[in-house]
Amino acid sequence: MFFRVLTLLALTVLTFPAGLPAQTEPGPTGPLQTGLTIQGGLGRYSVRDEYFSAQKYTGTLPSFAASWGRFHEGGGYRLGIDHRTSSEIRNHNLSAGVTSFSLDLDFLYRVTTVSLFSRDAHLFLGPSTGFFLHFSELHIAFSELEIPYSFAFLLPLGINSTLALPMTDRLRLAASFRSTLLSLGLRMIDLDEDVETDSPLRFLTFPSGTNATFRLGAQYGVTNRLSLDFGYELRVLRIGPWDPLLSAGDNLVAGFTVGF
Repeated sequence: MFFRVLTLLALTVLTFPAGLPAQTEPGPTGPLQTGLTIQGGLGRYSVRDEYFSAQKYTGTLPSFAASWGRFHEGGGYRLGIDHRTSSEIRNHNLSAGVTSFSLDLDFLYRVTTVSLFSRDAHLFLGPSTGFFLHFSELHIAFSELEIPYSFAFLLPLGINSTLALPMTDRLRLAASFRSTLLSLGLRMIDLDEDVETDSPLRFLTFPSGTNATFRLGAQYGVTNRLSLDFGYELRVLRIGPWDPLLSAGDNLVAGFTVGF
């Protein structure tokens, strides 16, 4: 279904009129992606949620992401959502359902330009905020006094950076990194635990509250209006000091960007 939507949107953009008479056809205005980006991804995922068990659960966690970016030569902003879900994260015969959702708002400002592979590489840096939600549920029978699901929430303030390298007029390479530095964390707790850790709400600093993403990708301009995106993404999550929640996943992602 997702790839049908990608195909339909791409065909719509390709057949849409390039512009009105006497208007310049829209195109890239800087080294970063401008416009609406839609992407899907698939890769390996592992999680250890000690609210349930110290055992590790693994599987695949497909992703869907959409973002809106507006950039010029000196910088800009990006607003994006990311949704990942699977009901088949397993540990031998046991399985769990995992869902994560994030809303990210990134501001990026050009800080320097360096020479890389005989070309100008542009380094952007700025603050990041938003929120992150994690929910998981064990597919196992529990007693009436136990709850078979786990919940975590982060309201972060962090940092993000992007190194953009235009190779040609059509091809761009980019490496980006985003990480939380300070977060307001909300975690489902076990009321039978020690009194010192029975508060579900805490301020977390790196690394006790970490949601970090590294991405390496390429964007190829098919037309001035449409670009194809390919990349690799690695995400690491660590939430304490309650029963620790640790996860890591990497995805191969593909999609497109529509310029407006």
